[in-house]
Amino acid sequence: AAFPRLERIACTLRVQDSVADQALSAVMLTRDGDSIIETHAEAIHLTGVVDRVGGGDAFASGVLFGLWSGWVDQQALDFGLAAAGLKHSVPGDFNLFTADQVHAAMSDGGFDIRR
Repeated sequence: AAFPRLERIACTLRVQDSVADQALSAVMLTRDGDSIIETHAEAIHLTGVVDRVGGGDAFASGVLFGLWSGWVDQQALDFGLAAAGLKHSVPGDFNLFTADQVHAAMSDGGFDIRR
């Protein structure tokens, strides 16, 4: 009610077993009239995390890219989560993976990083 023009909000959820081993999932809340639709992305398990810095930006840009591309919420959320997961595998602030590489990581039936 405080933000009547707000359409969506999305965030990641992290379970950290150690610095290098983590599970990352995501949720999006979408306003639909007077109700809220919750969309969840299943957790990806990250082992051997190299660098978390930039993971949130990779997630946000992936979700925004998906929504801008006209994808449904689930597709955009899954893409953003995969982009964030891939970012955890490289050092530095920037996600250097292409959309095709993110899609390839998503289509494996699992989350296996290949470089």
